[in-house]
Amino acid sequence: MKKFATLFVIILSSFTLNAQSDFDMLWNKVEKLEVQNLPKSALTIVHEIYEKGEQEENAAQVIKSLFYQSKFSLILEENAQLKVINNFKKQIANQESPSKNIMQNVLANLYWQYFINFVQCFLIFLVTF
Repeated sequence: MKKFATLFVIILSSFTLNAQSDFDMLWNKVEKLEVQNLPKSALTIVHEIYEKGEQEENAAQVIKSLFYQSKFSLILEENAQLKVINNFKKQIANQESPSKNIMQNVLANLYWQYFINFVQCFLIFLVTF
């Protein structure tokens, strides 16, 4: 029985290590594409990581991929802040603690940045008017 339990633990840990190495391989691709200044290609890999993280219920990978999706969306799209905020709101509804708490904190920071940008634009408008 001990041999069976040991064998089971070894097999289970090898699956976990293999899954983690898949994520590491994909993140390395993202990093290389980012260094090569190819955000659109990196974004497609990040979407793949996000889907895989959701399938495997790997909250850390989902959160990390959301950060990178936001980063690349802000680079590629004009006025992407609202899209990023709405994406985080949608994801918060599907998460459980502590992932939900982390994402709520990020959302609060996004709201604050959005507010600051709005105030700055408004002040520039007043000055030029």
